[in-house]
Amino acid sequence: MIEGPRVRLRAPESRDAEGMIQIFHNQDIMKRFSRDLFAPVSLASLTEDLNKVWKDFGRDFYFSIEEKSNSRYIGSCGYNKIDRKNSYADIGIYLEKIYWSQGLGAESLTLLIGFLFDQNNLNKIRLNVHANNESAIRCYERLGFQHEGRSREELFQDGRYQDVYLMGLLRREWNSGNVGKSNLY
Repeated sequence: MIEGPRVRLRAPESRDAEGMIQIFHNQDIMKRFSRDLFAPVSLASLTEDLNKVWKDFGRDFYFSIEEKSNSRYIGSCGYNKIDRKNSYADIGIYLEKIYWSQGLGAESLTLLIGFLFDQNNLNKIRLNVHANNESAIRCYERLGFQHEGRSREELFQDGRYQDVYLMGLLRREWNSGNVGKSNLY
């Protein structure tokens, strides 16, 4: 468990499935955070998946984000495609819509980034973000992520193709104290 002032990151539990279903079935949320086609997910299959989540812990893992004041599940964040040889990982996050623009996503990412740099000895963290997700881009920039590339017309959404940005953060940038954690607490 990793704790910040307002959120904690913890292992996913089957009790999180109901909150996840609300997120997965909300098209406004998923079109900001996912490239996949929308497909309904059953509570039973999601609960079963959560019970098996530890199987790929070394390479991929998502934490449940819990609001500390009431122990309520509010979203998930995590890493995937961890490359130990080249010392990087890709990260991602999604939150229930009512928690957007409150700093809880930034706090969750700060905890995740610290965990990956400090506990996993990574040199770089990467992410992809939809070019039209301006609030997420501003959050990532405040955390110190730099724009590294653009995949043109990578994403088909709302009847047209959208670009996707690749952003990255190096450990030395994070440790400099000029970005990220110092801006949030």
